[in-house]
Amino acid sequence: MYSLETLRAMNRREVSRHYRNKPLLPVRTGDDCRRAPDYTGGDIPTIAKHFGVVVEQEFFVDSSGFGGSGEAALTFPRFCEKVNALISAKPERAYYAAVTGAGQFQVYVTIFSKEVRQHKTGRAAA
Repeated sequence: MYSLETLRAMNRREVSRHYRNKPLLPVRTGDDCRRAPDYTGGDIPTIAKHFGVVVEQEFFVDSSGFGGSGEAALTFPRFCEKVNALISAKPERAYYAAVTGAGQFQVYVTIFSKEVRQHKTGRAAA
């Protein structure tokens, strides 16, 4: 039987191995979320901790393309508008997206961010 600390270490190695193959990709506009990696099996706090990011917001989005504006899931154009507004509200942060839950016709997309460091040259680096 493994100790609790050994189980935690094994879990950290497994999480690291899983996310190494699917890094978070930068998001500059809502449309960039189309290429967000699929982390549906992952735990959102674990994902955030692994990549050194914080959760900004989670969205429930229609993935079928047939959703309407009166439904609970956001249509993709409406989702893009909300992500663009989020990004423009805090331009000093770097943004990332991941699919963190999936159903038959909808997905949960989580937007992560982290503070952008300024180089001495004045250029930003994430």
